[in-house]
Amino acid sequence: MKLGIDFGTTRTVVSVLDQGNYPNVSFCTTEGDWMDYYPSLIAVKDNEFLYGFEAQSVFDNTDWTTIRSVKSFLKHAFKHKTIELRDQTYTITTLITNFLKQFREDLVYQSNLEIEDEKISVSIAVPAHSNNVQRFITAECFNNAGFEVLNMINEPSAATGEYIQSFYKKIKNITKKYLLVYDLGGGTFDASISEIHDKYHRIIATEGIETLGGDQFDEVMAKMVLENLPEKTPLDYADEIRLNEICKLKKETITPYSKNILVEWGPQNKEPKIFKLSVKDYYLRCEPLVDETINILESFFDRVSAQNDINEFVVYLVGGMANFPLINRKLKTIFGNKTVRKSKYGAFSVSIGLAAMMDNKYDYILKESLTRYFGLWREGDDGEELVFGPIFQKDQTLPAKGEVPIVYNRQYSPSHNIGIFRFQECSRIQDGKPMGMVTVWKKIQFPFDPSLSGKDLSNVAVNRWDRPADFNVKETYALNYKGEISVQLTNECNGFTDIFMLSRMESEE
Repeated sequence: MKLGIDFGTTRTVVSVLDQGNYPNVSFCTTEGDWMDYYPSLIAVKDNEFLYGFEAQSVFDNTDWTTIRSVKSFLKHAFKHKTIELRDQTYTITTLITNFLKQFREDLVYQSNLEIEDEKISVSIAVPAHSNNVQRFITAECFNNAGFEVLNMINEPSAATGEYIQSFYKKIKNITKKYLLVYDLGGGTFDASISEIHDKYHRIIATEGIETLGGDQFDEVMAKMVLENLPEKTPLDYADEIRLNEICKLKKETITPYSKNILVEWGPQNKEPKIFKLSVKDYYLRCEPLVDETINILESFFDRVSAQNDINEFVVYLVGGMANFPLINRKLKTIFGNKTVRKSKYGAFSVSIGLAAMMDNKYDYILKESLTRYFGLWREGDDGEELVFGPIFQKDQTLPAKGEVPIVYNRQYSPSHNIGIFRFQECSRIQDGKPMGMVTVWKKIQFPFDPSLSGKDLSNVAVNRWDRPADFNVKETYALNYKGEISVQLTNECNGFTDIFMLSRMESEE
């Protein structure tokens, strides 16, 4: 069985590949109701854990601590490998793996799928600006939970696949060959521009905000509730989580015709109250968040369209926040009613696109692009300073699956007995330095002194020679369709060579 799984910040949704169709999967709750999503929730009490709908069922039980927005922990996994709750320390990978194990079990026994003991092959999505730690941990957790991961695709790229399936393939003589995806989910905002053909689409560029999503809109409503509380005492963790979760559910009920929001809530051990909030006031407070995404979208689109001569295009609204009226209104004001389209699948756009891309019937060809710069620090000015040298640029088009990797070569005469390679990726470069979201890749060592070839270099001191060597070292970098990078280092003095995979990182020092 093949599934497209969108592991979301607040909800996880699934679409199944079923003879050219991609229906959404429904799950049975603890009360016996059927829902078309699986809550991305974990509840903890001492050493006992509940997941999904079971975690949701103890939401009001003060003995349990609810972990909301589980996926958001991955954003900082390259720096923080654990979290602390009620004086207990938990490993992020263990929490997510165990969540996915229960999710897999509920797919088999609590969903409308007939899986039994079949192998479950999946295509999964990640935010476009995920670093390699997030990508590696996500794939590792899915594999450890018993899934066979076939593909990992950026979320807006998967939404492009859903657009092709829903609109492009069904409209003859369509002239708009470019798609601008606006994807605001529970934890991140992503935008992408792609060039679309019948069975082929190329992601030209991506942009986004890693710290802005539906969670922040929930917090705005929660703050409005707290302003109406007679007591101004700070909330503890459990009350804060409960209030934000209630506000999320209320946010999702807002329609273009809503005037007021009624929130029933109270701190632990106190009688709940009903708070009447003005939708108009709520929109005013949310407007800066929406404007932040649209400012990114406009500047991003202006830059890319100027370089690619984009005239005819569609703005495609997807993600968990796709039904939030304020977003749709603002996009139409800027781009026009006929240019903006909202996916009729909303939060399921990504999972449907993932399932469709596994369908051999259509032979989709996807070319992703790098969402970050990749390079390393080298000596400059005759060793007087270190300079950052980009190797692969942000928005570099990747090869399609099955195509040969992109190769970059570099040769030089070494000046040290050992080469220490300190790689980094970053969201932007300013004044020649990595800026924004910077992650440090695991450093590697390579012998330049021929006498050190094949030896353990961990305890060998780095020495600078009086003059550069009279032989060259060659670096050959290969970038594959997954965005993974390897480097082959060759000492041309004696032919000693080694290949390093650079897909894992360690935290920045």
